[in-house]
Amino acid sequence: MIKFSIIINTHNQDKFIYEAINSCLKQSYQNFELIVLSTSNKKIQIQKFLKYKKKIKFIHKKPKFKQPELNQMDKIYKGFKSSKGEYILFLDGDDKFHKDKLKKLKEISKRYKIYCNQDLPLIFSKNFQKLLSIKSYKYNFFSKFLFNDWPQIYGTSSIFINKKILKKFFSETNPFSWKMLAIDAQIIFFCRKFYQQTNYLSGLTLKRLHDNNLGESYLNIFKKKFWTRRYMQFDYVKSLGGKQSFNCDYYITKIIYFFLRNL
Repeated sequence: MIKFSIIINTHNQDKFIYEAINSCLKQSYQNFELIVLSTSNKKIQIQKFLKYKKKIKFIHKKPKFKQPELNQMDKIYKGFKSSKGEYILFLDGDDKFHKDKLKKLKEISKRYKIYCNQDLPLIFSKNFQKLLSIKSYKYNFFSKFLFNDWPQIYGTSSIFINKKILKKFFSETNPFSWKMLAIDAQIIFFCRKFYQQTNYLSGLTLKRLHDNNLGESYLNIFKKKFWTRRYMQFDYVKSLGGKQSFNCDYYITKIIYFFLRNL
C-alpha cells in the first residue's frame, strides 16, 4: 500500500517547479506517489523525469475559475481523486520539502493517531531562511476577546492529512462555495472543529517568499478584499456548526463589510 500521496499544484511557477518536484523525488523515505497538477501556460517538461514514470503523474488542466483560490482547490481535488496514499500532503509549486519530511511524518504517524497536522515551515528567499514566527498572542484570552479564536495557518505546503478525513472535507463542506478562502484555511478550520488538529515537527517544509505569494494580496486592511475574505471566514466557521465568536473583531468586520459590499 502507498503510504503518502504528494499533490503539487502549480500555476506559472516555471522558475521553481523543478525544485519542488526534485525535493519530493529525493526523499529519504520512498513509499509515495507524486501527482503534479498544472494550469500553467507553459507545460512542464516531463521528459526530465522519465526514470520516475512509475512514481510520478503529470496532469495539465485549463483554469476553470477566475478566482485563484478556486483553481487551487480544483487542482487539489483532482489530485485527491487520483491519489492512492493513506495520507495526503500538499506542495505549492514554489515551495520545497526537506529530504527527511516523509521519513519524519512516517515516524509520528506510527506514534500518534494523525488526522490533520501542520508542521512549522522555514520561510526563505534568496538571501535568508528562518522558521515562521508563531503568533502566541492568538491563544490568550485577551486576544480571543478582542479578535477571534482562529488558529494560525502555516500554509498549504505544511498540511499532512489522513485521506479519509480529506474525503469527508470535500463531501461535507462544499469548499468551492467559499471563493476567497484558500484550501489550507478551510481544512484547518474543518479539522479543528471535528477532529484533532496537531502541529508536530518543524523545519520540514520550505516556504518561499516572493512577490507573487497568493496570501499577500489580502493583507491590506484598506482594501475591500481584506474585509470580504474576513467576513467569509466568519461565515465559514459558522457553516461548520461552530459557536460564533461575538467579539470586537466580528462586529467590526460585519459593519465594515456591510458598507463596502456594494462598492
